[in-house]
Amino acid sequence: EWEAKARAAINRADVFIVMLGSKTRSAAGVRKEVKMANELGKRKFQIIGYRDGSEDWAVPDGGRTYRWDWDNLRKLLAQKRWRTPSPSTKAWTKAPISTRPLVTC
Repeated sequence: EWEAKARAAINRADVFIVMLGSKTRSAAGVRKEVKMANELGKRKFQIIGYRDGSEDWAVPDGGRTYRWDWDNLRKLLAQKRWRTPSPSTKAWTKAPISTRPLVTC
């Protein structure tokens, strides 16, 4: 079953990344995978996969959304100090990565 394979792969991952396209938000499989990542307590974020993409493509509970940029991706993947989601906002809190800001939506 694909769900068991997906859960196992997500469980092995250090970080869960949602690559956003125009139909990602409505994709049932993506929503299931995001739910699995949340259940497994994975740090996660979303990247808009197109230059003309929109933050409206973001998947609910999929993590903070960032614009596609190699520097952003490098910084996000290099991030080591992540804490668990805040109970009030369910948002991941992260320590600064560098003095150059990430490009968020």
